[in-house]
Amino acid sequence: DELMLIDCYSAKRIHVNDTHRLVRALEIYKGTGKAWSQFLEEHKQSRELRFTKILTIGLTCDRQLLYERIELRSNIMMANGFEQEVKDLLKRGYGLQHKSMRSIGYSHMTKYLAGEWDTKEMLTKLTRDTRRYAKRQYTWFGKIKDIEWVEKTDVARIPGMVDAFFHTT
Repeated sequence: DELMLIDCYSAKRIHVNDTHRLVRALEIYKGTGKAWSQFLEEHKQSRELRFTKILTIGLTCDRQLLYERIELRSNIMMANGFEQEVKDLLKRGYGLQHKSMRSIGYSHMTKYLAGEWDTKEMLTKLTRDTRRYAKRQYTWFGKIKDIEWVEKTDVARIPGMVDAFFHTT
């Protein structure tokens, strides 16, 4: 309600349960006297003016191969001592109150160490959530209108793309 009075655009945009962003929007206003939405609009305008020609290259691969690699990565993390890493962080006082410990992997291992999940459930959910994150990244990058997608097996063509970009600018 307080944010609605000073920045209705941000108040409508931010979900009522997203306390992190709600508090940040209020902090910005109280610290600067300007609404967060005003800062975002100014940033958007300055970004549009600054860069007129950009080469954006995105690496992609077959979705099934990506998911297999994510599963392999999860298993490699475990084999390389991820459990001990999280135990050490917890001993030093880091926990779910820290945003970094709520990220993919750390939150999963924390639940495993607390006895909420067994090893299989933790690995299954870690792999699943990493796949979902990768899918969200594809969606987010897919909104970039001028992105040049390159298959990871075809990266040898990237230097030619960069060379052509600089010779046409």
